[in-house]
Amino acid sequence: MRYLLMLALLVIFSTSCFAGFDATVVGIVTGSPGALKNVTVKVIPDPLWGRARVEDFEAFKKEYGQLPVIEVSGSGTSDANGNFKFKVTVSERDGALPKRKVNEGGKTREITFIYAIVVCEHEQYKPEKRGILLDERSEQKVGLVSMQLATTATGKIVKLSDRKPVAGMKIKVNPGYIRPGTLAEDIVVETDKDGKFFVSKDVCPSGRITLSSLDEQWAFAQSSTAWSGLDLRTGANDLGSLIVVPGGLIKLSAVDMDTGRSLPAQVNVAGAERGSQVRMAAQLTGDSFTVPGLPQGIYTVTVTMNGYWGVRQENVEVEGENGIDLGAIKLEPHRSLGVIAVSDDNKGIERYTVTVTLQEGTLPADLSGWGGRNRSYAISQQLTAERYEIGRLFTGKWSVQVIADGYAASLVTTDLPRQEPLTVTLTQGGTIEYQLFDLEGRPMRADWAFAIHRDSPEYKRALEAKQNYRADQPYPAGVYGPNWQQNDIPRIESLPAGEYLFVARSWQFGFLSKDNVTVEKGKTTNLSLKPELGSLTITVTEKGKSKANETVVVLSGQLHWQPTVAEHKTDANGQVVLKDLQPGEFMAITKREYEWAKGNGQGFELRQRLEPYQVERQRNITFGVQETITINLDDPGHCWLTVELPMEADMRADWATLVEKAENRMTRAKTYSARHENGLFNFGRVMHGVYTFSVQARLSDGNEVSLVRQLTIDISPEQTVKLDWDLSKLTIKVKLPKGVDRNRVFLALRQPHEDGQVYADILRFGRLDEKDQCVMLAVPEGSYDLVATVTDLNGLPQYINCQRIQVKGNGTENVKFDEKVGILNVSVHGSPALGSSRAIEPRARVILFDAKGNEVTPGDPLNAFGVVGREWKVYAVPAGTYRAVILAHGLQAFEVKEVKVKKGETTSIKANPTAAAMLQVTLKNFTMRDLQTSQPGWELEDEAGNKIPWSSPDGQACFVTSSHGNDMQLVVINIPPEAKKARMIAKGYEDFVVEIDGSAGKTNLADISLVPKEE
Repeated sequence: MRYLLMLALLVIFSTSCFAGFDATVVGIVTGSPGALKNVTVKVIPDPLWGRARVEDFEAFKKEYGQLPVIEVSGSGTSDANGNFKFKVTVSERDGALPKRKVNEGGKTREITFIYAIVVCEHEQYKPEKRGILLDERSEQKVGLVSMQLATTATGKIVKLSDRKPVAGMKIKVNPGYIRPGTLAEDIVVETDKDGKFFVSKDVCPSGRITLSSLDEQWAFAQSSTAWSGLDLRTGANDLGSLIVVPGGLIKLSAVDMDTGRSLPAQVNVAGAERGSQVRMAAQLTGDSFTVPGLPQGIYTVTVTMNGYWGVRQENVEVEGENGIDLGAIKLEPHRSLGVIAVSDDNKGIERYTVTVTLQEGTLPADLSGWGGRNRSYAISQQLTAERYEIGRLFTGKWSVQVIADGYAASLVTTDLPRQEPLTVTLTQGGTIEYQLFDLEGRPMRADWAFAIHRDSPEYKRALEAKQNYRADQPYPAGVYGPNWQQNDIPRIESLPAGEYLFVARSWQFGFLSKDNVTVEKGKTTNLSLKPELGSLTITVTEKGKSKANETVVVLSGQLHWQPTVAEHKTDANGQVVLKDLQPGEFMAITKREYEWAKGNGQGFELRQRLEPYQVERQRNITFGVQETITINLDDPGHCWLTVELPMEADMRADWATLVEKAENRMTRAKTYSARHENGLFNFGRVMHGVYTFSVQARLSDGNEVSLVRQLTIDISPEQTVKLDWDLSKLTIKVKLPKGVDRNRVFLALRQPHEDGQVYADILRFGRLDEKDQCVMLAVPEGSYDLVATVTDLNGLPQYINCQRIQVKGNGTENVKFDEKVGILNVSVHGSPALGSSRAIEPRARVILFDAKGNEVTPGDPLNAFGVVGREWKVYAVPAGTYRAVILAHGLQAFEVKEVKVKKGETTSIKANPTAAAMLQVTLKNFTMRDLQTSQPGWELEDEAGNKIPWSSPDGQACFVTSSHGNDMQLVVINIPPEAKKARMIAKGYEDFVVEIDGSAGKTNLADISLVPKEE
């Protein structure tokens, strides 16, 4: 009896303690170059049971219940061919092995199994692991295991202050890549008494690693390669000496915003200061978390977690050895909004589209870049009666738009978070079907079409915009776009009942519209639209009253070549009304203006003289457009100008122009051309202002004479100016270098601009006679650049000389070529800030200063200009040492010191300036016509209100990028760092001052509404 009891206990004990199975493991191991022998192979349990992520392991446990503690024994060694085969014994305790179903011979049975890890070890190689499934059936094949030669790393930690070693410092080795969700153990090493550390082959990763300090007392310097990454190659790696500085720490925790429970979030710490290499990432554990080993500086801390919105804290300052406690970081869970759409006719709605848009609230760190300048956030989803929830939302006020086929869209607002679903009632909508026809009644296609409800804020804007109205998706409230359908009449559906303005556009016929279109609930409204011809109303006034029976000349067609000319008389209201006009350009002028403009013909002369009338008297008529032109016969701001300049018997005038003088302008200077008759130069309807009058004539002997005078035009309606020719002689004598042919000598007389631009007007050209001299007649008094150039047989400059001369009556200038010159090869690169849509070639200019600070002019000043991104040569620079200042469009001023130019040699300088700040402006209620008449410009001021110059190669740099409707976008570039204010100056308007930041690459944005000055 006692024997039987002991036998039963033995059976029970054996079953409970030694239950398991035996398996055989087979595989091949290789190294470099081939099969690897004497590799020790063993099997250990897999803590994640074959799962790649912790989340998957948790799901596995839910499926199989409580898993036992596994014990695995058995090992082997590879032979000369790398083969290994050994027996493994599997047992368990504190639970039963899981079972799975297998099919054997057409029968299904359950067998026990485990997941294990096969570990291959060799003294010269890095340990290699492979996952394997073991069960109680036949042998299990591992397959081919490839082992890599071992990697080790050594280094030394020293202080920045005295370069002495740091003993006992704990360092964490961060591999470049870890499989997400794996239970990777931290690799931590410690320095010895000499500050050295060693990472053994058992734990040392390969590839790129970073190092971080676990010692709260020390931190790697912000510029250390420990932060940016160290590359480990196979074998021994010496990382050298790594610098540490006194360290601090950041302490924080992450909690659920709603429940306050701790969260295992991800924390990222990055240095915010320029040049900082600090980058750290870790998983939060426990109720609080410490990020040690941070050098003194400013940091950005980002906390993220799946299912929650990230939080970013900027400007977190760590000071020396002191730490900072950020406390509990509250993470907001992703919010959801349930939307239930119901109909007002109790039919129910099965499918609908919901668009939610943030109205008020703060974008989470995860979405900080969403929406650009407006930082808007919207999300759309197709919902059904069975699924009516939108996720990934956050706290704030949201607009909710619900759209369903056959129903008018509904727009409501709600606050999140909210517990109950939002119920939205939709009203059955109406439909507009529309067809467009051309003038002959043939159907035509619409590019786009809109129905605009009369209660919509867009209704008034659409009426005022006329041909320029267009709405982009998502449409504003009360604006509805078409539902395009192939091979069918186009329609706009789901419209709320009410009155609408319908507008459509055809590329050939422009805009077609119809107001007061009635839409009824559940019904279809049919529209047929045909283009209307345009009209033009011309009104003539004098002394504030209508001028009847006045002749008006209307030019149409090719206005700048051979226009069609028609005369009309004004009616009793002082008007000429032209109806049913085909599209084209039209200009209205008086009979006197036309007679003056046409001169002796209608070719180039007419085109040139009509230019001053383009802005105020020219209109572009398209289909359906009703334009107006007003002609004021006694306009106090204009006058008819006559310049009396008697001509000698042998003189023939080539040209005469009047060019407006203006500074800081954004528009082209007004230019008037003269009509010449018997020494009288007539200019029609000149705007009051200051002008430069220029005339050039040719004598019978071939010599040219010119006259340049500044005139002030301020008298209406007629003004006469009398001038006389100055036939003085400027003689230029040139001493030629030996062997130079005088026929390869070119002379140019340039008049520099007042603002110092090198791009100057060329007043005269000249060539040498047999006496090596050139005579220029009637050169006006003033300061000029006299440039003499000798070219080689290829036309390239061989000798250049430039000298500043003063002309006052008759005089002689001697030119001698200085051979002590060199060539400056200039190369400028960078990424210029040039605005959005303007495609310009960014120019650059180099200015040279000697040791005394005086500007040195090269042989030909025009060579001082080049193009960014290319090389250009500045010829004939006097030998010497200079300070070079480079100005370029869209780039900050760049200075190069100690530029040494030697005789007969080429010196190269390179510049890579930083992008300059710029100002992008939206001008409200301002058109191109307003721009032409107001001639706006800009001035820059520093913090004290003092004017500062532009860092641009040719003065102020501003241009229009686009003009849409009544708004205009323009960009002002090359704002220097010291600029704090930009002042816009425009005729007839109050000055507008914009606060700006001149930091490198900064884009300042401003909306401007100019206020007219009170008369």
